[in-house]
Amino acid sequence: MAAGPVSAATAAAAAAGAGSRGCVASATEQVREVGRYRVTFSAGRVPPMYTVAQARSLKPLTGVVMLEPMRDVAGGMTGAGAGRFHLRVQVCDRVTGRPLRSPRPKVTIAVSMLRQSFPLTLGYDLGGSPADVRFCQNIVLPAEQIGVSVQVGGEVAPFTVALG
Repeated sequence: MAAGPVSAATAAAAAAGAGSRGCVASATEQVREVGRYRVTFSAGRVPPMYTVAQARSLKPLTGVVMLEPMRDVAGGMTGAGAGRFHLRVQVCDRVTGRPLRSPRPKVTIAVSMLRQSFPLTLGYDLGGSPADVRFCQNIVLPAEQIGVSVQVGGEVAPFTVALG
């Protein structure tokens, strides 16, 4: 049986490394391609979060390993029906499919007339490869539709999310 040509996606996944998921979006993530980047975004329940030392000693099966301290969010957005949500952003190189640690993305949330930016923390999902780094933050948001922009370098990826 003759082998056909290798697709760019297959080559990118192989280049990302064994065990690495690369920048493959799950069913709960939205994807945008901007400039040289592929950006995935999701907002959901806050998962268990661990430092590298905690993950090594406790050996949890699910959650997020934080590779740097979680940065505080001053104030946050509050309102009727507000709750804590976990924002996740992954930035990958469109050519190689590899998750990038830099440039660091900047997230801006728009709720009604209010816009606020948040610092993000680098981490990875337990059960996945530590090479599949993501940026995340836990924030308080109202249970309504929000606009999100993720800026990576000079590129901006727009997203819309219905929370609730």
